Amino acid sequence: ADNNCDGAVDEDCPVCDDLSVVAYYDSFTAGGSPLDKAQAILGFTLNASSAESTFATAFDSGGWDVLVIDTPGSALPTAVKDRIEDAVAAGSFVIISYWYLGGEPALATVLGVTVDSSFTSPLPLSAASGGDLWTIYETLPSSIKTYSHDAGTNGVVLSPIDAATSETLAIFSGSSTQDAIIATFNGQVIVNGHLPWDYQSTDDDSDGLKDMGELYANELAWLTGCAD
Repeated sequence: ADNNCDGAVDEDCPVCDDLSVVAYYDSFTAGGSPLDKAQAILGFTLNASSAESTFATAFDSGGWDVLVIDTPGSALPTAVKDRIEDAVAAGSFVIISYWYLGGEPALATVLGVTVDSSFTSPLPLSAASGGDLWTIYETLPSSIKTYSHDAGTNGVVLSPIDAATSETLAIFSGSSTQDAIIATFNGQVIVNGHLPWDYQSTDDDSDGLKDMGELYANELAWLTGCAD
C-alpha cells in the first residue's frame, strides 16, 4: 500500500480523522473559525480555546499532533508564545496565523522567518509556482481575493531564514517576490503571512466549502502526510 500517495510503499502515515489538534484562537465565534471548517472536512479531534489557561492545560497535557495558532485580533499572551517556542524546539508540527508577527521579531525567528513588510488591506492569495499545497484534498481557486472581513492589520510579507530548509507555498498578488505562506524546518512549521480571518466566509471556487477551511485542511494534510 502507498498510504500517502508519494510513490513509496508500506509507509506508516496517520489517518486524518485520527489526528489531534490543539489550538489557540481569538476573534472567532465558537465553532465558526476556519479551523472548525477544516475539522468538518478532515474529521480530526480539535481542542481549541481562546482562554490562555485552558489552552495551556491542553498543550501541557500532551497527546496532540499539531499546534495551531490563529489570532487576528489581539496580542499573544506570554504563555502562548512560550509554548509555541517549546513546540518548535520539540519538533512538533505547528501552523501559525498571527496579525502582529511583524512586531514580534523574536517569535518570527523561532518560526524560521523574517518579516519584510506589512500591509493594512487584505491582498489576493495565490499558489506558489510548482506548489502542491492547494491540491491535496480540496481544489482551491488560483487566487483567493473576495475579502469578507477586515482585521485592521492584515498581514505580512515573509522571507525564510534558511531557504534550504524552507518552501514557499503561497504568494501575494501573483508576485513571486511576496511570500504569503512559508513552510520552514523541512516541513515542520507553516507560517501564514495572511490572516484567515479576512477570508473566513470566502468561497471563491464556489464549491460550497469556505476557502480558509479548505486551506487549513490542506495545511494539516501537507504537514502530517495524513490520508483519508
